[in-house]
This record gives sequence, structure tokens and C-alpha cells, in this order.
Amino acid sequence: ISHADLADFVIVFIATGEEETPRGPKKKITCFLVDRGTPGFEILFHASPMGVGFSVERELREVNDRLCAMTGYAREELIGQSLRMLHPSEAAFEAIGEIVYPQLAEKPVVRVDAQLKRKDGCILDVALCLALVDPKEPARGVIATVLDATDYLRTQAELRTARARLETALAAGDLGLYEGNMITGE
Repeated sequence: ISHADLADFVIVFIATGEEETPRGPKKKITCFLVDRGTPGFEILFHASPMGVGFSVERELREVNDRLCAMTGYAREELIGQSLRMLHPSEAAFEAIGEIVYPQLAEKPVVRVDAQLKRKDGCILDVALCLALVDPKEPARGVIATVLDATDYLRTQAELRTARARLETALAAGDLGLYEGNMITGE
């Protein structure tokens, strides 16, 4: 596919299950190139529960509706703009580039946790998965999926705080906490 033809295609990532690894469960992701003319393409691209963006030289060329909703920008405000506008600072933008691009030269998909800045200035905690459109020709661009992890991370922090309070209360009082299974007696 030539650079001119690339505008007619989008890479689609689909979670296809999990596999067990020594470091725990890992999501299996399948990606494939889809011609925009394929029946149902628009529905698939825009119905994705994750934000999806395509960039060339760190400039956005295509985004889906979910990415627009996550960031608060209209599609027209994102297309043609530097990815810098979605990062909280120049340093954060540069750091992501320094982490991701060397890894993309070695791995087909790179996953990194990052923060993005919405149009209203709010910060989102996200999981980014990035892949080169053509590993043999990195200049053809990068496709990224963006999963908003803000609520999940906030809930995890609240659970840690609640656990710390409970442990403090138990340590300060003359109380004990016992775990057991009433069915098995263990």
C-alpha cells in the first residue's frame, strides 16, 4: 500500500482473549488492516470502546469517536495536530516518545501507561498500546489504542487508603482480625 493509499485503511485492534504468562495473565490482541470501504467499517471503528488514533511523525491523521469523547476535542480539532496537545507537558510528550519509539523498533506492540490532558485541562490516566503500521517502513505511521484507566486507578487508590485505615484501627485497638473459611474450617 502506498502512502497515498494508506488513508483508505485503518488498523483495528481486537482483544481476542487471555493467555497465561510467567508474569500473570496477558491480553491477546489481534490487529488487522481494514479498508474503509469494507461494509461495517465505520461501525467497527466508531463503536470501539477504546480510543483509536493513527499518527504520522507524531501528527494525528485519524481518530475515532471514543478518543474524541475521552479528550473532549472534536475530530476536526485533533486531525492534523501534533500529539503534543494531548500531553500534560512538553516533558511528558518527549518522555513518551523516548520510551515508545525505540521499543517499536524491536516489538510489534508497545504498551505504556501515560497521562493525557483533556481539552478542559483535566488529566486522564491511560494505557496506550502502539504499533507501527508497517514495521519495515516506520515512517508510514503508528496506530494507537487508548484505554482510560482513570476511574480504575482512583478506585485502587481508595481501596489502599481504606485498607491502611483498617490496619491502623486494628493495630490501635485491642482487636483482632481473623480470616477463615466457615465451610472448610480452614
